[in-house]
Amino acid sequence: MIPDGTTLTPNPGSCEGGCTIIGGTPDLTGTNLFHSFTEFSVPTGGTVVFDHNPAIQNILTRVTGGNRSEVDGIIRTNITSNANLFLLNPNGIFFGPNGALDIGGSFVATTADAIQFDDQGAFSAFDTDNNLTLLTVNPSAFLFNQDTTQPIINQSLAANPSLPFITGGLSIREGKSLLLLGGNIVLEPSSNNSFGGLLTAFGGQIELGGVVGPSVVDLISNGNSLSLSYEEGTELADISLNSSQLNISSLIGNEAGSITINASDVTLANGSSVTSETLSQDDSGDIFIRADNSVVIENNSSLSSLTFGSGSGGNIEIIAKRFALNDGSGLIVSTFALGDAGEISIDAETVSLNNNVFITSEALGEVSGTAGNPGEIQIITNTLSLTNAATITALTNGNAVDVQASGLIDINAADTVSLADSSVITSGTFGQRDASNIEITTNNLIIQDSAGIFASANTEATSAAGKIDLDIEHLTLSDNAQIISSTNGEGDAGSIFIRDAQAISISDSIISTETNAAGNGGDIDIEAQQLVAENEAGISARSTGSGPAGDITLRTSERLAVEDGAQIEVSGEGSGNSGMLKVISDLVVLENGQLLASVQEGNDGNILLEIEDALILRDDSLISAEAFNDANGGNVDIITPFIIALSPDGPNGNDIQASAIDGDGGRITIQANTLFGIEESRAIDGNMTNNIDASSEAGIDGEVIIETLQVDPDEGIDPLPNRLAVPEIGQGCQTSSNGQFVATGRGGLTASPYEPLSSDGIQDDIYPVGQGLTQPTESRSTSEMASISDEQSLIEAQGWGRNTQGTVVLLAESSAAHSDCQRTVSGAF
Repeated sequence: MIPDGTTLTPNPGSCEGGCTIIGGTPDLTGTNLFHSFTEFSVPTGGTVVFDHNPAIQNILTRVTGGNRSEVDGIIRTNITSNANLFLLNPNGIFFGPNGALDIGGSFVATTADAIQFDDQGAFSAFDTDNNLTLLTVNPSAFLFNQDTTQPIINQSLAANPSLPFITGGLSIREGKSLLLLGGNIVLEPSSNNSFGGLLTAFGGQIELGGVVGPSVVDLISNGNSLSLSYEEGTELADISLNSSQLNISSLIGNEAGSITINASDVTLANGSSVTSETLSQDDSGDIFIRADNSVVIENNSSLSSLTFGSGSGGNIEIIAKRFALNDGSGLIVSTFALGDAGEISIDAETVSLNNNVFITSEALGEVSGTAGNPGEIQIITNTLSLTNAATITALTNGNAVDVQASGLIDINAADTVSLADSSVITSGTFGQRDASNIEITTNNLIIQDSAGIFASANTEATSAAGKIDLDIEHLTLSDNAQIISSTNGEGDAGSIFIRDAQAISISDSIISTETNAAGNGGDIDIEAQQLVAENEAGISARSTGSGPAGDITLRTSERLAVEDGAQIEVSGEGSGNSGMLKVISDLVVLENGQLLASVQEGNDGNILLEIEDALILRDDSLISAEAFNDANGGNVDIITPFIIALSPDGPNGNDIQASAIDGDGGRITIQANTLFGIEESRAIDGNMTNNIDASSEAGIDGEVIIETLQVDPDEGIDPLPNRLAVPEIGQGCQTSSNGQFVATGRGGLTASPYEPLSSDGIQDDIYPVGQGLTQPTESRSTSEMASISDEQSLIEAQGWGRNTQGTVVLLAESSAAHSDCQRTVSGAF
């Protein structure tokens, strides 16, 4: 501990066993006290005490030599003091395993070059000629002038000197601030320890900041509450926690503070934790992490904000380009009593959750007692991926005066959301408060390998499960993927909405709403251009209890295809009623696919198909509204231009049924232009025919109504005029030689069908060729033509020409009379 003589600080001598620093240079107002050293370190087991006037608000210590400060003992100020302590060393600062703080105010350790005091000047480690007495205001900024900023390393796991039963590392008193500002900030254990680098500020603030090169970082002061502000474009350094801990939990009677981290890359590894808790009616503190590049939390590390009293939990907010949560790590906001849990917000270009990690919001009060609300989980990203049993969870429990939906899982991904390897997004309720809703907006939602999205109301719940609302362009479910909303108690299941999709592909996977008790089942409402369900996939709304099943509504503007054993089903498998299956589509193709509505004891179970172009059935496909036991069959209504059933490829053919066992058969109503390959007949297993069947095995058969297009042969035919034009009179032709010309009518033109033939127009004799007679025919002049009525009549064209527009038109002019013509024919004509 060696003063440099630039302040009125005497040499304290050796600090091996402890020493006291007195003197120093105060400013003119007695607010700030300055000390300057060539070397400043505290040996293992040593204690350095800053003695000062109680009126001092800020104690500022700088190191002007070339060595870093190493603190492996205690730094202490006067017991009754509330003064803030600043330690400035541009060469670096190191806190060993035994490093500890026992100060009344806030503590700042920085490797900046100088501390600015507004426009009054700076307290610099390099320029020591300033008149320090003129620096009378609070410190306002930290100045970094070197190209490389030195790190701050903390390995402390020392007991809190004021609270020796708490292992706090570097810790300050309640409500105060603990700031580390340098180059890289490293919190880690020493080589002899498995845990270390602790920072504790009960009910106060912890802030970590790293900068790379020349920059200015502003300091905002409000008494003992200190915080940092960075200019836009500041290049940040890295901050890492390795088997370390930050804790701002509140003690009884005090609010928790906040934790803020600003860096380029932030890493929490090997069981590191950042914790904010409240034990009373006071609120828990917030956790904020901003990284210009990445935030990585791995190897069982965590961020948590918890409330055990009536106070509200703090929020967790992360802003980065890339966020990764790996290997058993997690984020959690939770309330165990009356207070509401905080919120979790992640804003990153890519978000990756991998290998048994969790993001959780919980309200876990006792079922018999009133509980708070879970907080919202919001993720804004381009790409979100969950792999290897990663989970995003919102749970609620306990009684509530307001039972409306609480909390929300809100995911907005510009590109893709993918879940794989048993990863889940889930929402649930155990009490009287509705569960959180799940809302996902993305271009591509991919769920595979037993992953899923779940919303549930559990056995003890009397309130509803949350709804699942997917606003997507492409949805792909494969390999036992699941989207399920269910209830196992009195509460209702939530509904599932899929909106504005271009294409949905479901393979060996399910979309389902279920009620297994008294609660109502949820609806499924899907809008898409194309939906393909294949490879034993299913879309179902089921009831296995006393509650009614939900409805399924599918709207596909282009095509619905159900193939390879896939089925779409509404069912009442218990005492509850079945729902309704409604399909509105341009084209529906069933290829070994099924559209089903069934009921065991309840009612309903109807199917309505409104199809613009055609319904195509092939390869043992089935449309069935079937009733078991003594329930009555449901109704099947199909409206489409064409139903096309291809020749059976399997043993049962393609059938449309509304059948029953002991109850009455249902009603099948078909409105179509034409049915191809299917007709009303009994559907019998193995008959290899296509059937339409509304029969009952023991009850009264149902009804089949088929309304097909009735063709009118006159429809679309324009009536011909029944007023014929007066035939024109042609000149007779003189016969000669060995033939004859017979003119039937007047002048060789066809006679009116309303006039009898003249006697000389009838030839009864038959002559051999060459033995014809020569007989003059009666010549008729054009003057004998009947005059044409003024009324417009339809006559044959007599010529053509062009009008003034150049268009070819047909003319009704009479042809010239043919005089003196003769026919010479060998034989009869």
